[in-house]
Amino acid sequence: MTPSHPSHPFNPNAVAMTPPELHSQIRSTGLRVLRPTRDLEPACLFLFVQTDDFVRHLSDLAKGALHPAVTDKQVREPAIPLPPHGRLSCGVF
Repeated sequence: MTPSHPSHPFNPNAVAMTPPELHSQIRSTGLRVLRPTRDLEPACLFLFVQTDDFVRHLSDLAKGALHPAVTDKQVREPAIPLPPHGRLSCGVF
């Protein structure tokens, strides 16, 4: 997977990792909160949602002229490739 390209309708940089103590504080109709499973480190999820493949997938599904949007289901559809055994560690943060 390659880094996201700025020409996509969605801003691939409009993602953030929040510390656990803020997880219950996030409220907005314009956000999608994603939480990793136990087989995926948060850093890997953070990196995955910034890839060209993921951003392109959502861009293709977006509806709306002024504020393109996708549903929660559409955001959660793409599968994150995991190794055959064990936890995916990106070792970034």
